[in-house]
Amino acid sequence: VISWGADPATPDAASTGDTAPSDTSLTIRDLRHKSDTAVTGIGTVRDAVALSNGALVMASVQVGEEVQGVLLDATNGSEIGRTEKFEALEISPAANNAKGFVFMTNKGEGSALWYLDADAAVQPIDEGFYLAPVNNGSEVTFLSFQEDLSKSTVRSWSPGDAEPETLLTGQVGAGMVHEKLLVLREVDATGGTGAQLEFWRMASGEEFTKVLSIPAPSDAQPLRQGGAAVVVDRAWVR
Repeated sequence: VISWGADPATPDAASTGDTAPSDTSLTIRDLRHKSDTAVTGIGTVRDAVALSNGALVMASVQVGEEVQGVLLDATNGSEIGRTEKFEALEISPAANNAKGFVFMTNKGEGSALWYLDADAAVQPIDEGFYLAPVNNGSEVTFLSFQEDLSKSTVRSWSPGDAEPETLLTGQVGAGMVHEKLLVLREVDATGGTGAQLEFWRMASGEEFTKVLSIPAPSDAQPLRQGGAAVVVDRAWVR
């Protein structure tokens, strides 16, 4: 469990009833051993994510006008390494089987995805108009949106890959249902065929397969290039 924010009172101040800020940046609480580790001096923490598979914490800290990623050993709070500085940095939540951290930064007029491993080495994943992480597990799955939404893609990447693999192209959205990837693709009406909503998932053998196609609602509001906006409230994956 990680906590950060307002500076806690120092022990001396607490004993006198006064409040005085300490230099604690964040606190790591190990529920297995019922221990608290105060991490000091790394800067003002903006965000932090814990990795259950390896006892690591990644925090984003403010450094002047920029933001920097800091990798910490969760067992003792020691600093392992840092990323370069960016105008903005957002850490993606990590699944139970993740072995490193995924974070998004600005890149020119677009965005970029990066991977931080357990040794604080940084690998580029992809860059583009707008990238949105979907899952950081044994593989990293993300959406690469384009200005022309019909050219957007669902992509997959694993540590060590030279470049991501494109799983599906089109007006796509994705999410995790019971730890399985579910992708929706909007297909505009063509000729005598009305607009469709396609549901895609990984089948046996890790083959990406369309499992369902339904007509788009007749009163659906179009997106920028057409199609219907969809939200999945609940799903069962069999």
